[in-house]
Amino acid sequence: MWLLPFAIFLLVVLLISVLMFKTYTFKSKFLRWLSIILPPLLLIYLIRIPFDIVAHLLWLPGQIAFLISIVSIIATFVKFIRLGKDKEEQNKIKIRFVRPILTILIFLFALLCLKASQKSADDYATITGKRIQGICNAEKSCPKKIDDWDNPPYDGYLPSIIYYGKYGTKYMIYYSISKDGKEFDITVKHNIDEGLDISGGVGKELRMQLFSPKGEKVLTK
Repeated sequence: MWLLPFAIFLLVVLLISVLMFKTYTFKSKFLRWLSIILPPLLLIYLIRIPFDIVAHLLWLPGQIAFLISIVSIIATFVKFIRLGKDKEEQNKIKIRFVRPILTILIFLFALLCLKASQKSADDYATITGKRIQGICNAEKSCPKKIDDWDNPPYDGYLPSIIYYGKYGTKYMIYYSISKDGKEFDITVKHNIDEGLDISGGVGKELRMQLFSPKGEKVLTK
């Protein structure tokens, strides 16, 4: 299961490491521009990776590239300033800004997609929770499963599960009910020990709270 992601991780690290030091040594203009553009583009894979304890390793190349890019921009800018009025040399050095800036933009874009996907999963779970709450009150019993979700072999209390996220990363959302069928719980797993919990039931108010190792935070409906 982890063999392919791990192989991709090693390949990305290798390519970034090699091209990081070969950017401006190619005589071919095509290879030179390829070495500038390709390493940042390799970070696109982060859009599909959640940021948790296990998957953190897959984010490591991006974090390293992000930090190196910041240092590279500062060092290149200092060198650019020191060249003074030597316009010819300044024009030659301008190309060195392209890759680190592109790396930073793609990394920040991946983070933005990560947060946007997480919010979309939370919003979807919240809408579903309100719908299930209405069913519970109307029928005096909560549904045993959600039909359009994946439903493992049901023994009475196993959850319905769906993976949801609009912008790349998919988050696990699962639904379960109490033994008497009067209460339900919907949980969005942001990572191993953090997420959003939505609970309700017959005659109960819908309750939403964020949970993490630091504690729980109750949200308004």
